[in-house]
Amino acid sequence: MMVELSQPGVNVRYGRHDRYGIPLDHPEARRFYLDHLFVPHSRREMIWAAVARASSSAGRVILIREPGRGFPPELNKQECLSHVEFLTGELEKHLRRPGTPVSGPLFALTLEDYPDSERQQKVLFLFSPSSSMPCAIAKVTAQSRHAVTLKAEYRTLQTLQVELDRDLRATIPRPLGYFEAGSFPVLAETFLPGHSIYFDLRNSWRPHRLAPGHFRLAHDWLVRFQRAMEPEGRSLDKEMIGEYVACPLERFQRAFELSASERNLIDQVMGSARRLQGEHLSIVAHQGDFWARN
Repeated sequence: MMVELSQPGVNVRYGRHDRYGIPLDHPEARRFYLDHLFVPHSRREMIWAAVARASSSAGRVILIREPGRGFPPELNKQECLSHVEFLTGELEKHLRRPGTPVSGPLFALTLEDYPDSERQQKVLFLFSPSSSMPCAIAKVTAQSRHAVTLKAEYRTLQTLQVELDRDLRATIPRPLGYFEAGSFPVLAETFLPGHSIYFDLRNSWRPHRLAPGHFRLAHDWLVRFQRAMEPEGRSLDKEMIGEYVACPLERFQRAFELSASERNLIDQVMGSARRLQGEHLSIVAHQGDFWARN
């Protein structure tokens, strides 16, 4: 379970936690990992985490994969993405400017994407030399299709900075830029302090006691967010029913041979749509990745 790292730079792989790379030469990155990111998968790991948080020396006993170092020019694009030192240097060039919270050389605590993910994304928690919290977050991808998603996320954050009031703006990241770092598309944003629901529940001995409070907070924030985005609305008319209900169901029926129960279900849906014609529908913004880990 526990591996003693006698020297920085030792490469250790550990099953459930090896998506993280922690810079041991930064004084606060390990503490940040334990206090905000480490999720135990057993009671034994919960005990280990409690001891590591209570003692800086025990915190040296850590489960880690040190990030890649150096950037040989012969590496291909996917291999370049794994070299954190190269990416961090490229990010420094773009982020060290007026209006950004970056100062001094950057250190990066990294989160790798799942091996089978199509995003091929790496998330970098960027630390200034003496900071206890990240000064910025960078999302980097090697996949051109995912770059479109990152750019759309950047534009959405820009819009929210204009449309939300001061209190709500404090609950979402501020975009710092969308740019290329070493040919990789990057979305950079500010770091928001706090814990995810997932972190709190997995680090609690009695998570069921925390769940109602978390759900209330999530519900209250979502309601505030949707009200603040000036919800629009329109009546459910014949054109909307045709575009969003009738036409998709007609395409489905042409593509597949339906059972009797499926045909009955389609009839019920169409009947409900006709009965609702004329009703007012609110159209509100939504958070597309609103779940326990966020």
